[in-house]
Amino acid sequence: MRLFIVANQSRHNVQPFLDAKLAWIKRHVELVGLDGECSVPLNEVEADAILVLGGDGTLLAAARRLAGKQIPLMGVNFGRLGFLANFTPDEFQADFHRLIERELPITPRQIADSALEAGAAIAQIKSPEHVLRPPFPIPYFSLHSPSAPSPPPTPRAR
Repeated sequence: MRLFIVANQSRHNVQPFLDAKLAWIKRHVELVGLDGECSVPLNEVEADAILVLGGDGTLLAAARRLAGKQIPLMGVNFGRLGFLANFTPDEFQADFHRLIERELPITPRQIADSALEAGAAIAQIKSPEHVLRPPFPIPYFSLHSPSAPSPPPTPRAR
């Protein structure tokens, strides 16, 4: 397996984690690159998976930098919430083995993008990104422009 690593070194404990695990990672996969500045255009990376060390923001930024390219992201949480980057440093080795054995579920997800241009709200759903694992719900959203007709009523959960 070819692996690329994005490491948010501004996060507490990311660099010590990387120092402790990098040699171990290299024994199990082909490391094709490491981005410690969180700035590499990931859509140019040739990898089977991207390991993201940081928090939810680091994972979302990595998904944006993929620019639609389909590479699964494995987020290890060094932040506070860990809703998206839901793997933990303590369980990393077991989860990483599941990744390289292709035993982790990979779920395509849509990324919503919106903009306000000349007073009109525009929303689009971009191509699927492999970012989240189930059972996260699919959000419902609507946009309304003051110059457009009233939006339809919001569906209610039953």
